Amino acid sequence: MYSFQTIIKAVSYISIWGGLVIIHVLTMMPLIHISIELLILDGFVFSSLLIIIGLAYKILIKSKSPDLVIYPQTSYNYISLGLFFIILWLGSGLFIMNIILTHNNFNLLAPTIPVRILVGLLIYTIAAVYDYFSSHKEIEEENIDCTDDCKEVCEEVCIEANKEGLLPEDNSSTNSELLEHIAVKYGQKIQVILIPDIFYLQSDGDYVIIFTEKGKYIKEQTMKFFEEHLPRTKFVRIHRSCIVNIEMISRIELYKKQQQMLTLKNGHQIKASTNGYKALKSVLQL
Repeated sequence: MYSFQTIIKAVSYISIWGGLVIIHVLTMMPLIHISIELLILDGFVFSSLLIIIGLAYKILIKSKSPDLVIYPQTSYNYISLGLFFIILWLGSGLFIMNIILTHNNFNLLAPTIPVRILVGLLIYTIAAVYDYFSSHKEIEEENIDCTDDCKEVCEEVCIEANKEGLLPEDNSSTNSELLEHIAVKYGQKIQVILIPDIFYLQSDGDYVIIFTEKGKYIKEQTMKFFEEHLPRTKFVRIHRSCIVNIEMISRIELYKKQQQMLTLKNGHQIKASTNGYKALKSVLQL
């Protein structure tokens, strides 16, 4: 059974799609002298491509999957992605319309190409601005830090933030035995992973994905456990869902305001939260 939020999200996407079709038809009607049926078909094709490309962007680029490279949100990358978006959207739409329409009707679309480019740029600009400010809002939320003075009035908030890994922990409070290796089930076998061979660990619900040069392995364990049992001079929790082996870091560069991007020796790129970067700098003695 679908949840209420899933139904609402589906209805919102359908509403957006329907609105785009109507706007597209009204925009192109004065420019194309073809039947209303073909205008609606034109609007259906180009609006559907907008939704599909938008969903693909959300799934692929915004995904938290560690297998996907996260690109820095710089002006250059926004412009590059915008050009790719326009070419993909316009090229795909015209290709489909060329297949559907007759040669004469397709030639009527030529004068509308500049308008379509302008519409695509407008839509992409709105989406890019929203993405930029929403990402900065996430940074501001990550920067919420509770001090000793607020414990009496916001104790529950502090506890919740600590569970999420947003608050630094006292290293002296943990005297747990450090791990020398990790044993994981790999098919019908048991794989023994040496601690120095680990690139990083990524949380995945009730499991942790361990990345090594030979591949990735899934361990039914918590990030809290590994944070307490891995050497704190070698492993740093740079985000609430990621612990990195500092010896596997290739370079660190600015991702966006107040946030850094780590590139590892295996080519993976991982964002560090504000507090995570502070902890990393402390270990690296920067």
